[in-house]
Amino acid sequence: MCVGAVRVVLPTFQAQSLVDNGFVAVEGLLDELIVSAPLSVVEDAGEFLAAQSYAEGGLITGIPYFDIVLGVLVAIYLTVTPGVLLGAFDAYLFTPLDILLQKKIKEEDIKLVGRLGSGTFGDVYDATLGNSERRVVVKKCKGSKEAAELQETEEWMNRRLRRSLFLAKGAAPYLGSYTAAGGRVGASRASVLVWDYKGSSTLEALMVQRGFPLILEEEMFGSPQRGSTEQREQRIVQRIMQQVLTALSELHGTGIVHRDVKPSNLVLMDGKFKLVDFGAATDLRIGKNYVPDLSLLDPSYCPPEQYVMPEDTPVPPPAPVAAALSPLLWQLNRPDLFDTYSAGLIMLQLSIPNLRTKNALLPTGIFQRNLRLSEYDLKKWREDFTGPTWDFSLLDQRGGFDLAASLVCSRNTLRRGRASASVALLHPFLLL
Repeated sequence: MCVGAVRVVLPTFQAQSLVDNGFVAVEGLLDELIVSAPLSVVEDAGEFLAAQSYAEGGLITGIPYFDIVLGVLVAIYLTVTPGVLLGAFDAYLFTPLDILLQKKIKEEDIKLVGRLGSGTFGDVYDATLGNSERRVVVKKCKGSKEAAELQETEEWMNRRLRRSLFLAKGAAPYLGSYTAAGGRVGASRASVLVWDYKGSSTLEALMVQRGFPLILEEEMFGSPQRGSTEQREQRIVQRIMQQVLTALSELHGTGIVHRDVKPSNLVLMDGKFKLVDFGAATDLRIGKNYVPDLSLLDPSYCPPEQYVMPEDTPVPPPAPVAAALSPLLWQLNRPDLFDTYSAGLIMLQLSIPNLRTKNALLPTGIFQRNLRLSEYDLKKWREDFTGPTWDFSLLDQRGGFDLAASLVCSRNTLRRGRASASVALLHPFLLL
């Protein structure tokens, strides 16, 4: 059976009809699982089977052939996205260790310096921690039950990110939380969240500044780059998109969908844009913060489907059961493509000066209205609704516009048709 670019050679088996019937029933699903599995797992399995000497009666060195195939399939299932095996380690080993090693933060250790920003559900402050006056960022939720619930989710998600070296690289460094005096809102206990301060400039604020994107050149590359102005700007756009898509690819690989990817949630920290604000995120490996008929989103950046999974998806069962079923639901619904649409819109804003204003992507604005009229076909939108005043020069090199069109589009009937973060990272436009 050949799947993708990997061929696994299977031997003749006496009860071939039994195997054939079994494979026919699950062939489509297995194709999805094998393609999504770590390549080393599939290759090692194929080499093992091909290298064995087969004895009569369908045995491989004394082991029934069907047992070998079953073992390979189980290994693939446990390692395919969103990672059942890794989830078990996280839940039963890394989580207790994280709780055990967590440094306690007390309210009296925090001194607020000034407000950095304010949103619908919370306020973010510049602050210092302890006698050393270590600079930190503090987030307090506003006085509503909904705000407290989002704060609890964000705390859970940040702990989850902190437990993974790969995930932590794409997010703000989380230090912990404390409960302020009177920190109860409704029936929920609202924590105050604390991050190490690494920067506070959002991509949204930077995009509207004069000289963007060249104002980021030295901070992102360390020194001015060679080449024409257009080439230098293109390299900055490429670098930002690499960072955004890499962070999303790592999140999606462990079952997390951010659901609120937008310029105001990308903060420049030590020359790299990192994702913040995980209050709307959902961990679909265990169903954390997922309600089938509830959609948490920003209408300016959400995809046309609006829901991360179909509305008729059942309510998540208990976490161990949800984890066991998560690879099936992930391959069936591809929830990660929700985020990549938002990433595609960010790519358009970075590249096209006409879209860099704060309100350029409002649902009632000209761009979104014309995109709907084009049925989310970006090439048709460009042909029908743009003219000489639109500058596409940063996208017209190395297939940049084609990459944007593969992200900003509708899904097909199989819930595919849009590029994933890992696939987008392989596009020539992003291969510097």
